[in-house]
Amino acid sequence: MSKYNVVDLFCSAGGFSYGFHKAGFDIILGVDSDINKLETYHYNLSRLNNCSIKKLSINDLKHDIFDVTYNKMQKIIGNNKVHVLLGSPPCKNHSKQNSDRNVIPDTLAKEFVRLVVSIDPIFFVMENVPSFFTSSKTFFTDYFYFILESQGYTIQQIKLNAVDFGIPQNRERTFFIGNKLATHISLDKYKQKHKISIKDAISDLAYESSCQEADYREANQNELSEYQKLMRQGSTKLYNHKTPIHTQTILEIIKNLKQGERYTKKSSKFSNAYVRAMYNEPASTITTRLNISNSPIHPVRNRCFSPREAARLQSFDDKFLFIGDKESITTQIGDAVPPLLAKTIGECLLDKLIK
Repeated sequence: MSKYNVVDLFCSAGGFSYGFHKAGFDIILGVDSDINKLETYHYNLSRLNNCSIKKLSINDLKHDIFDVTYNKMQKIIGNNKVHVLLGSPPCKNHSKQNSDRNVIPDTLAKEFVRLVVSIDPIFFVMENVPSFFTSSKTFFTDYFYFILESQGYTIQQIKLNAVDFGIPQNRERTFFIGNKLATHISLDKYKQKHKISIKDAISDLAYESSCQEADYREANQNELSEYQKLMRQGSTKLYNHKTPIHTQTILEIIKNLKQGERYTKKSSKFSNAYVRAMYNEPASTITTRLNISNSPIHPVRNRCFSPREAARLQSFDDKFLFIGDKESITTQIGDAVPPLLAKTIGECLLDKLIK
């Protein structure tokens, strides 16, 4: 087991945890209140080598965040030191797609702050959409800094785009990173000049599939991109690649669109809706609904992306199985922190801890 431990609050399907484990951390606890997300989380994390989640049951993970205390947590994790506390509080009231942003107070984020204070990790990382930290400024950001700086944390607010870190998707998120080492965090050295395209990510997958579990499309290893080889590593089956079936009305809209073209006779609050994606470019942001009214259309097929294609664009490898109904699975994928981005952040923090 790693000597550096992580607890993941609002863990959802596990993108944050999965990436930090790949970086070299032991995940000793994930917390969420959604049983579907936790089934996915527990199934995948418990199968990793040197991961303490395998010692826990789903009941150990299922908690309402308002009921979580450090004392209760210690009954599950014992006296293990928490080196990194992760959190990605739901952001619906701050997403660009939600026009009613300030209706719900940021109580979930404040619960994260409460637990940072009581757990006292060396590092904490909180992820959210960039607008969370601007629209929340009057009632959260100042509070966040005041409370945590008074606890001895050096805090940075870092905006990252997943596409800069080897992920085939333009996805901007802001990370609040605090540490008690009085050190500066920079991920500039991890940025990659080469951008991974949609074609690089998913061209090896079967065009159409009616199954949740299927054999891989035959492919010569020399024909696979490096990203596809990485995604396939250790997997013999392809899961969650049930491609969507659209109505004739939707098909009529889709089939006449060229790559990069938008259907203008329909409006949507989602900027990437009714748009056919560009095959040789990274994807736009993967959302929680894989349909034409809020997600991009497949570049070369007359349909939207399958859950597995969306998972690839989020950098979940093919071993990662999503559990639940269609709505739950697409939400798990769209809400996730991309594992490869989480891995990069984890490697940066681990380097600081080792030094």
